[in-house]
Amino acid sequence: MNFKELYIENFRNFKEIKLEKLTQKNIVFGENDIGKTNLIHALRLLFDWKIRKEQCLESDFHRRDTTNTIVIRVLLDLSDSDNEDNKKIFAKIKGLLKADEKDLFLELTANYNSESLCGEITLKWGPSIEQLVDIPQKFQRYEIDDIFNPVYIDSSIKLEEVFKRYLKKKINKSNAINDDELCLLNTNIDNLNNHIGSLKVVTTIADELSVEYNNYKLENMNIKIKSEIEIDNIYSKLNPYIEFEDKTYPTCGDGRKKIMEYSLLTLLAKEDEEKKINIFFIEEVENHLHRSVQLSISKQLFQDQLFKYMFLSTHSSFLIKKIENATLIKLISDGNIIGKSVYYKIPDEYQYLKNKMTDDLTEAIFAKKVLLVEGPSEKQLFDKVLSTLNKDYETENKIIISVNGVDFKPYYDILNKLGIDVIIKTDNDISIYKNSTTNYPYGRASCIGINRCLNIIEVLSEKDLKFLSIDDQNLFNIIKSKEYLYSKYDVFFKSHNIYLSKIDLENDLMDILTQYSKKLKDELEISEETIVEFLQKAKVKNMIKFLEKIKEVQCREIYDSDKFECLKKLCDE
Repeated sequence: MNFKELYIENFRNFKEIKLEKLTQKNIVFGENDIGKTNLIHALRLLFDWKIRKEQCLESDFHRRDTTNTIVIRVLLDLSDSDNEDNKKIFAKIKGLLKADEKDLFLELTANYNSESLCGEITLKWGPSIEQLVDIPQKFQRYEIDDIFNPVYIDSSIKLEEVFKRYLKKKINKSNAINDDELCLLNTNIDNLNNHIGSLKVVTTIADELSVEYNNYKLENMNIKIKSEIEIDNIYSKLNPYIEFEDKTYPTCGDGRKKIMEYSLLTLLAKEDEEKKINIFFIEEVENHLHRSVQLSISKQLFQDQLFKYMFLSTHSSFLIKKIENATLIKLISDGNIIGKSVYYKIPDEYQYLKNKMTDDLTEAIFAKKVLLVEGPSEKQLFDKVLSTLNKDYETENKIIISVNGVDFKPYYDILNKLGIDVIIKTDNDISIYKNSTTNYPYGRASCIGINRCLNIIEVLSEKDLKFLSIDDQNLFNIIKSKEYLYSKYDVFFKSHNIYLSKIDLENDLMDILTQYSKKLKDELEISEETIVEFLQKAKVKNMIKFLEKIKEVQCREIYDSDKFECLKKLCDE
C-alpha cells in the first residue's frame, strides 16, 4: 500500500488543497498557524472512528460556511498484489476493484444539518471518484475501521491514560494470569485484607462505631470493618517506574514521561499490526525533548518497520535527521493555503554526500530563503559581513548553507519544488587548454562555472556543454576569459537567482578592497604573496585570519558591491 494523493475541501482553514507525490512516510511542515494540525486532523477524521463519531462542528467548515460540503479524500496505490497490507484491504473490499484496477479512493463528506447543529458524515470508497459507493456501516463504525488502526501521538503528556489503556488490553486477555498465579494471588489478597482489617486503627474505629451504634439501637451487635481489595481493582494502582543502578525512581520529568508514553503507544500498535494496518499521525513530538532524544526518535520513525505509514508534522530539523525515502510537504499561505510536495531521496550519484545533504536539507526546508555557497570560506565571509552590519537574516528565517563543493543541483531541486527561495553564489570556473585546430588558433576554454549554472536551471544538456573559442590572443589569459564570460551571462543568471563570480571569491573580494590591500598585508604579516594567494592557499584557516582584520567599513563596501549582490538578495534589499 502506498499513499498517492490527499485532497481537502472546505475544511477549517483549507478552502481547497491537493497534495500529490505522497508516499508511505509524509512530513508536514510550515510556519505556525498554517494548518499542519488541521491537515493531520482531516486525515484522522477519515481514518479514526473515535474522531469521526464527534461529527463535524460549524467551526470545522471553512470560514463557517455550512452551505458547502466538507470533502476529505485519499488515493491509495494497491498495485503490489502480493503486499500483505494490500491483502488485508482486498479481503475487506471484496471485489470492489477489478483485476486491472489498482487505485482505491477513500472519501469522507460532511453536510451540515441545522437541526442537529453538526456535519453529518458519509464515507465512500471506489476505484475512481465517479465510481464511489457507500462503505458498509454498523452503528458508528465502518468497514474501513476494520482495516486501519490509526495511532495518534502528539506533544501533550498522557502517560497515565495510555498506561491504563495498555494494561487493560494486556490484562483482559484470557491467558494474562495462569491458574497457579491466580491461586497464589487470591491467597495473598485474602491475607492482605485480613491484615488491613486487623490494624489497630481499623479495630479502634470499629469498636467506637459499635458503641455508638448500640447507643441508637440496643442490639448488642459489633461492627467489623473489612478490607475488600479484589483482583479486579488491584491493577488500578500499577504505575511504571524507572530502575537504574539497582534503585527505583518515579517516572517524572516531561521528557522521560513522553518517551515512556511513546513506548506504550508503540507496544499498543504492535498488538494490532497482525490484524490491521497501522497509520501513525504524529504532531510536533519534539516539544520538551533534548535534541539527542529527538535524534533517537528520528531513528525509530525512519528505520523501524512499525512506522511504515506515517504523517508527521514538526518544526524540528533533529526529528527528521534520519529521513530517507519520504515525501516533504510544505504548507504555504498564498491568499489560500496551498501545499508544495516533493519526494525526498538522495540520488544514487550523491550517496557519498548523504549525511551532509540530509543535515543541510533538514535545516533548509524550514527556511523562507536559502543562500547556497560553495564552501566554508564563503559562509564565514558572508556571516561576518551580515553580522557586522546587523543584518538579522536568521531571525527572518533565512539561512546560508555551504554545499562543500559545487553540487548545488540536488539542493536546488528539492528546495525549489518546496517553494523555498534559493539563491546560489558560485565561482566562474574555467579551464583553458591549447588546441591545434585552425578554428581555435589560440586554444579553447571549458566553461565549467557557466555549464554548472546552466545545468542547475536545466537549460543545458551534456551535449550542449559550453566552450569558449579563444580567437583573440588576449582571451588566453584566464582572468580575461572569466571577465568575458561574466559580462555575457551575468544578467541571465541573476534572473534565476544565480550569482556568478566575476573571477572567483578571493579575486572579487580584493578587487573591492584594493585600497586596503597594503594595510591588510601588513596586519596579516604577508610579504611574499598577494592577499588573493594567501586566501587561496589555506582557505578556511586564512579566511578566519583575514576576517579578524576587516572592520565595518570594509564589510559595508563588500555588501554594497554588485559582485556580492547575493547578500542583498538574501536580505530582501
